[in-house]
Amino acid sequence: MAIVVWRLLPADDPELVPETTVTLPLAPVTSTEPSSTAASTVAAPTGAASVETTAGTARPPAQVRVVVLNGTAISGLAAGGVQRLAEAGYDVEPPGNYGQPVDTTRIWFTDGYALEAAALVAFFPAATVEPLPGGEDDRDADVVVVLGPDA
Repeated sequence: MAIVVWRLLPADDPELVPETTVTLPLAPVTSTEPSSTAASTVAAPTGAASVETTAGTARPPAQVRVVVLNGTAISGLAAGGVQRLAEAGYDVEPPGNYGQPVDTTRIWFTDGYALEAAALVAFFPAATVEPLPGGEDDRDADVVVVLGPDA
């Protein structure tokens, strides 16, 4: 398990994404260089591929495509999530349903979007952030949010 602390500073409005501490369910990070901008390999949870990340600043919300899916029987949950993210400037796709219930909110990221996924914890504080599981429909998104009853 790794505890990662980032200060995310979107170029347009630093208040959109507050300083966030996120606990990711990942193996320890091994760095290839001692520099603060060193490339790192993060071992993903069992059964998933490794994810390449680079220390740095998250992309501005307008450059992050997000899909929000409802993983509960609560009507309109994903639409509310889409509205919150759209108001913050994210490039959101229309809301949808996940197809099976989930017990907790998940924020899944594609390669290179770990910082951007971590920033979404400000909107969904109970969420677990992890790499997009293999075989999941990413609908051409950089980040997929599956809302659980804790959203």
